[in-house]
Amino acid sequence: MGWNELMIGVEEKVVGTIRGSFRPLDDIPFFTVCYPPEHEREAIRQFKLLSERLKARDIPSEVISMKDILKEALSELGVFKDGDEKWLVEFEREKGKEELIEDFKMYLPDKISGILLNRLVDKTSNFVAILIRTGALYPFVRTSSIRAKLENRIKCILIIAYPANEVGEMLYSESFNLGGYYRGEIIHWR
Repeated sequence: MGWNELMIGVEEKVVGTIRGSFRPLDDIPFFTVCYPPEHEREAIRQFKLLSERLKARDIPSEVISMKDILKEALSELGVFKDGDEKWLVEFEREKGKEELIEDFKMYLPDKISGILLNRLVDKTSNFVAILIRTGALYPFVRTSSIRAKLENRIKCILIIAYPANEVGEMLYSESFNLGGYYRGEIIHWR
């Protein structure tokens, strides 16, 4: 399976969900699309093209960069002073790398989920939100925690572009297991 087949399959499931001809697993309109991490640039391009195709079919959609959401979350947590990323280096020196990572793992999941919830809570069931650059969250936030915090709180369809061959193997890392929250559809690169 290449990009063409993968994206046609995603688009058919999304459009079918909106039109009522496809019922996503567990009735949760969340689609996690796995792809090899080395294809990240092409993935970004493909998901942006998907958004444009959906809009051409009168299906509102938005591509959301998780890199930007991460920056917003770090800013809200006070890690970026006036958007200056250099302050993060100083912050790491003060706290130590391991403590900084543990703090991020503790606070970022709720902050990022909250930002997404605020952005998506008013969207209707025919709206499609596409999350790209989810690898930027590694190793601080698990996409499973985002899905869990958004389930039953948003009505829109959520597509998560996921850089791994399998859910639970973020960026091919065996040391980063995403836990057991797999409700919704998992679409694998083949």
